[in-house]
Amino acid sequence: MVAGTLAVDETLKGSVSGEIDVVTGFGTGDCGIPGLFLASIAWDRAVEVELHRIGGPKQMFSVDMCGYNKVLPLRPERAPQQ
Repeated sequence: MVAGTLAVDETLKGSVSGEIDVVTGFGTGDCGIPGLFLASIAWDRAVEVELHRIGGPKQMFSVDMCGYNKVLPLRPERAPQQ
């Protein structure tokens, strides 16, 4: 299981914004998701993920391997200067 906080830069569908809490599938259906988030951190890249809202007082969501997810290319403003 991976739990963390994501900063939402853009929402493609729905109305999610700001910082949200995200958890994976607790070992069921989260194959590859921890690696996706770790690659995002290590490479300083944004990710696109399909979220599923979980009940609770805060904006809490789950993400699993069955949903859409990918690490995005390096943003031009973060590319090394030559």
